[in-house]
Amino acid sequence: MSARKLFSLWRPALQVAVATELLLHGVGCSRPFYRKQADKEVSEILGDKDKYDAWKIDNFHIYPDPQARFADPSDPDRPPKPPDDPAAYDLSPNPQKPGKAGVARVEGTGYLALITKWDKENREKLAQEEATEKAELARANIGDSDDFVGPKQEIRLASATMQAPPTAPSGPGTPAPSSGPLGATPSSVETTPAEINQTGLEATGRTSLEIAGRPTYRISLDQAAELAMFNSREYQDRRENLYLAALPVSQERFAFTSQLFAASEAVRGASGSQTASGTTNSWSINNGAGLSKVLPTGGLLLLNFANQTVFDFTNPKSTLSTTTLNFSALQPLLKGGGQAVALESLTQAERNLLYQIRTFARFRKELYVEIASNSGGSISGSSFQPTGILSNNGAGGGGLGGSGIAVGGVPSGATTIPGPILAPSSPGSLNLGAAITPAPAGYLNTMLQNIEIYIDKENISVLNLILQRYRGLLEGDVVGPLQVQSVEQQLLTGRANLLTDQQQYLDSIDSFKIELGVPTNLNIETDDSVLRPLMKQYRRSRAIIEEEQAAVMDASRLSTLDKAPQVRPELLNMMQKTTFVKGTEFAKAIRARLAVWEALSDKDLKDKLETIRQETQALLNRQAELQKNDKLPTPADQARLKALGSESDLGNYERVLRKYEADYVQGGTVKKLDPTAERRRVVQFRDVASYWQKILVEARDERWAAIRKGWPELPQCCVDGVDLIHADLSTAEAAAARHALANRFDLMNVRAQMVDAWRQLAVFANALLGTFTVQYNLATNSPLTVAQPTNIGGSGTTNQLVLNTQLPLVRIQERNNYRGSQIAYQRQRRALQEAEDLAVRAVRSEIHLLRVYAESYRIQQRQLELAYLTIDSSLEALQAPSPPGTARGGDGPAALTQQLLSAQRSLPAAQNALLAIWINYLDARLQLYRDLELMPLDARGVWIDEIRACDCGLSSELLPGGPPLPATGSGAPTPGSQQRLGEPRSIPLPLPAATGGQKRME
Repeated sequence: MSARKLFSLWRPALQVAVATELLLHGVGCSRPFYRKQADKEVSEILGDKDKYDAWKIDNFHIYPDPQARFADPSDPDRPPKPPDDPAAYDLSPNPQKPGKAGVARVEGTGYLALITKWDKENREKLAQEEATEKAELARANIGDSDDFVGPKQEIRLASATMQAPPTAPSGPGTPAPSSGPLGATPSSVETTPAEINQTGLEATGRTSLEIAGRPTYRISLDQAAELAMFNSREYQDRRENLYLAALPVSQERFAFTSQLFAASEAVRGASGSQTASGTTNSWSINNGAGLSKVLPTGGLLLLNFANQTVFDFTNPKSTLSTTTLNFSALQPLLKGGGQAVALESLTQAERNLLYQIRTFARFRKELYVEIASNSGGSISGSSFQPTGILSNNGAGGGGLGGSGIAVGGVPSGATTIPGPILAPSSPGSLNLGAAITPAPAGYLNTMLQNIEIYIDKENISVLNLILQRYRGLLEGDVVGPLQVQSVEQQLLTGRANLLTDQQQYLDSIDSFKIELGVPTNLNIETDDSVLRPLMKQYRRSRAIIEEEQAAVMDASRLSTLDKAPQVRPELLNMMQKTTFVKGTEFAKAIRARLAVWEALSDKDLKDKLETIRQETQALLNRQAELQKNDKLPTPADQARLKALGSESDLGNYERVLRKYEADYVQGGTVKKLDPTAERRRVVQFRDVASYWQKILVEARDERWAAIRKGWPELPQCCVDGVDLIHADLSTAEAAAARHALANRFDLMNVRAQMVDAWRQLAVFANALLGTFTVQYNLATNSPLTVAQPTNIGGSGTTNQLVLNTQLPLVRIQERNNYRGSQIAYQRQRRALQEAEDLAVRAVRSEIHLLRVYAESYRIQQRQLELAYLTIDSSLEALQAPSPPGTARGGDGPAALTQQLLSAQRSLPAAQNALLAIWINYLDARLQLYRDLELMPLDARGVWIDEIRACDCGLSSELLPGGPPLPATGSGAPTPGSQQRLGEPRSIPLPLPAATGGQKRME
């Protein structure tokens, strides 16, 4: 057969071979194929590793949630080209064109619909709570229920507090006080031109940092945590880190599987007669296929099949086809041999994945704490580093370093296999870009700053009213200009504080938006439900002061001479029926108690008061003696002393009231008086009103006692049956330390990493050995001079047994590496010791802090009560008539002014301090439960904050329904867990299904 005819027969086959070669080597499988294949393998690997409920893989999806701001609905394999920087585009080559996807910047908007829905729900809930509280106030006769004020409504100081003193009585139409809450925004207070002070500032407290009319979305803490679950950029980074940590595992596992190889080469050759080889005209087809496998012992199996077919068109009978079959088996027996060395890369990759799973599980708790309280840690370099971190190992980019993605490939034209196609620990790395570091913030702290603005505005509103009152007193020649200027100075200071607090809040809310991943120009506000119980107490506390002042102002209407016959019945009626005393035991018993004194003769009245005075003095003397001996008075003595004081006030009230009636009332009508006696009468009425108000202190104390019972209790902190707040300190510290050492995830990683360092000792010691390798080679081929490609074996077979040895004469580098591995192991031992100490120190410090806040909470409640009482006393002194002979601008008005302003300054400080203690306690509690790994999260990423009875050492019979819980102790299951931390399930669980529109990796 002629060469031309032979070539014509082979031409279609050659065309197919060339086309196949170009398709396989030039194009390969599609991008989606490789992406989905990687997703499938990672899903299987993570499902295989997901055996422990303690660090169960929850809320994991490698593709962004469709609701997220960074959602990407475009094709992940061919996304649109982002808009380029003009200068970078002009000054550099642009080899890649946008393609069909075009140029676009993709950003999701699904989160906006969810935030809008939440805002509606929260505002409806707030309206219902306000209506409920208004009804409760009405039923309890606390304040004017029609004047209920919510967190963004009007606030007013009781009009009675700024009325004229008793010498200028008001008429019967004096308005009743309103019970505004502390912390509300007085933005709706009507402002008249007279309320604008001389500096031109608004009386309502509005500033240039407020934007009117902008829509605002209200979200709660749980909603913020849920939003962060799918919208936080840092959260998505951690999901990707977990995905990237699984990729090296698939690579290392593949290294120990049978790896196939196939290659083909077609060569067209032609040369002239003057060349060294002479005239040639040929086609050469080279095909190769093979298989390699790395053994767990470090051995290597290689099988290679190669065929070469040459078509020589210059000699039709010289077509040759030769087949070669090679097999090699190699096993190192000293250096490089053994499972300790061969499986090290796979072992480390598998363990690194476990570390990343636990790191991801702990990060979810850290992120919740960060969102809630700004105490989870700092966000930097696309990596969320918690405060009190025990180790930086395993906190990188997901594990694509030591066993990275292999770069390069088989050289072109190679048809034999010199070694494994992809060996363990192939070099190469993938660098991940770092995220921009946002300033940390937190929901609770941001909410607190917003409440402080409300308190600032209320303070400004009150000071404006005080200023207006003082300007009226200045015109009446009661106070001097210095007192008016002092009030205005404090008002301006309050406005300066408001500006500072507004600036801090705006910065904080912007940082909080970045943490949530929403645009900074999206107006959101924090729902204040966490602080509403405290704000309710503020309103109730304020109501006591306002209602007492209103009662005093009602009593001042009786100060005129024509009202003298009505003083006794009216004052008694007020002690029984005024809003201030309604619902108290005082109101029920006061008529009978006063009747006892009223029935006494003047002599008996005097004798009884003297008896009370003597007994009181005796008790005081006894207390003085006890104090000298560092002893406390008995509760019985204290109760008796208080009872004697109350009876003394009743007796003195009856005494001065009888004197007032005897001097100015005769036969039920008013006596005629000399005009010069009017001042003396006013002083006498002041005495009557003063003792009357002293009697009302009993009702006030009763109201305060009820208020004290209404303070919300701080949430419990318990672990393994121990109350960490109220138990003995050493017991609490020991229980927390024991639990943290046994269950903290990052501490588990540090312990495992010490074993990693220990394994390296054997790995590097192996490199110190000499070389002794056993190798077997088999090679067989078909005849070389004919076209018989299937005729292999027989005399064309070669067998070799190779024993390769090398003495360990030069091992300087290996020696240094081995010595370094010993030092690394010792460092890891010390790191574990320090990590355990840091874990214990963290929980001990958090327990100490919680106890401080718990004690401070009780102290600050009394501080706040004293602040209210001080304002009450200051207002009483201001409203009292000036003593005879007091000149305008004298020491009396100045002292009263400073006392009032000091009291007013102390109130916002006390309010803010109490709110800060509450928030700080919640912050510390969040950190403690995070560090104890007692923070189970639900499907939304929200903490399931449930303290069971057994967690605080209560009997299981006290639990409401359900089977008894298991006994407490170090082995007791944590909330939301079915087993001990670290105890594996019997079978692995698959990856959780995507929720809330989340995509699966497939």
